[in-house]
Amino acid sequence: MHPSNRRSTAIPLGLVAALAMSGCVQYHPVPLDAPGLATDFAARRLDDPGLRRFLSGNGLTPPTSSWTPRTLALVAVFFHPGLDLSRAAWREAVAGEITAGGRPAAAVGVSGDHAARPDEGKSTPWSVALNADLSMELGRARGARLARARALSLAAKLRVAADAWRLAGEAQAAGMALVVAHGAVENATSERFTLDTVLTLTRLRYEQGAASVAEVSRAEADVLAAGVAVSTAEQAQLGARASLAQSLGLPFAGVETIAVVADSGATCGTIDSLPLAAVTAAALQTRPDVGAQLATYAGAELDVRLAVAEQYPDLTLGPSLGWDQGIGRWTLNVGFARLMLGRNRGSIAQAEARRSGAAALVDSVQQSVATELARSYAECRRALEETVAVDSVWKGANTRLSQTTRAFERGETGALDLALARLDIARVRAAVSTARGHLIAANVALERALPPGKGNPMGAWPDVTELTEATRAPRP
Repeated sequence: MHPSNRRSTAIPLGLVAALAMSGCVQYHPVPLDAPGLATDFAARRLDDPGLRRFLSGNGLTPPTSSWTPRTLALVAVFFHPGLDLSRAAWREAVAGEITAGGRPAAAVGVSGDHAARPDEGKSTPWSVALNADLSMELGRARGARLARARALSLAAKLRVAADAWRLAGEAQAAGMALVVAHGAVENATSERFTLDTVLTLTRLRYEQGAASVAEVSRAEADVLAAGVAVSTAEQAQLGARASLAQSLGLPFAGVETIAVVADSGATCGTIDSLPLAAVTAAALQTRPDVGAQLATYAGAELDVRLAVAEQYPDLTLGPSLGWDQGIGRWTLNVGFARLMLGRNRGSIAQAEARRSGAAALVDSVQQSVATELARSYAECRRALEETVAVDSVWKGANTRLSQTTRAFERGETGALDLALARLDIARVRAAVSTARGHLIAANVALERALPPGKGNPMGAWPDVTELTEATRAPRP
């Protein structure tokens, strides 16, 4: 082969290779540092500088001693790993828009051949050709694919907000549960202390011959039962603290000693000024979980459009420039790829079935929201009625205690009667605490059911899609 002929084939190959590789993204490995993740988790604390910046940036003063459940709700948004997973899914969906908007890949190649001898009238036995293979999508498939990717990206973004709202509500409920559990421990401890006094006085009256053995045994059994109740309440408090740590994405040590106090005000008390029908209509329009499912349905609708578009074949163009034994030539090949003789009926039917399923899920989510709000309203009313009832009992118990105290001071009754009146107060206080706990739980459930934003006591809601690991404090 003549050297000039060899160069004529080598240069195009090098040029094609350089063009094909230009602009390629380089691979950068990111190994998982499992020990580092465990270290980061163990080091998380509520005094984290990044957390305090996040709270301050959302209009909240970082607490120095007592935390409220609503503040703890934003702590969960900052720390909980479930949101990192949701954000990763959203970023993947955004990247899917780039993939969906891509054009069909083009192919370029160089061919050469050598004849045994030159054809008559030609100067060389060598022929070289530069070939291209281009595709054009018909049926507007690219537009349908891109619209579908955008709908799924919106659904993923709304799902981040929905997950954040759900995790915030769970953290708020866990904080309220700890408040209730702490009150139960105090009530059980107070009752046991009062029962100890009753037992002491009962034994004294037994020694004086004014009480029977059965009365002493009953008082002793009450003290033992009260001790078990204290132990059970303390165990429940420990479990509530562990649940709070899990809902916040913190180690148990991070919440082991914190104090949680109930939020001021009660959303349940405002339901008479918030008509259920209007609140339900607003929730169906603004809650992110409903929006995410609607966007998912839009993606399913575009699945059908894409399946219909894909029944059309792709138009392929194959231009070629050649040097045929010293004579320049150009050719153009035209054809159709992916000829679907069945008109893609199977894929279209599958897409239509998925669309029907997505519509059913929208209906299910909307019904769930409406049911959740109706149940929250009913629970609020029941809890408010229970609170009024126990408040009446509480007033009666205090009246009896005052009467017994005055009678004791006048010498008309003994110390045991006064202790029993105080025991009655302790037990009624426990009932009041239980009723308050029911009201707190109903209050939290209503706040979780209401749409975020204006009108919800949770207040303004931060943009949770952009909160990343870089926002948090670096590793120690």
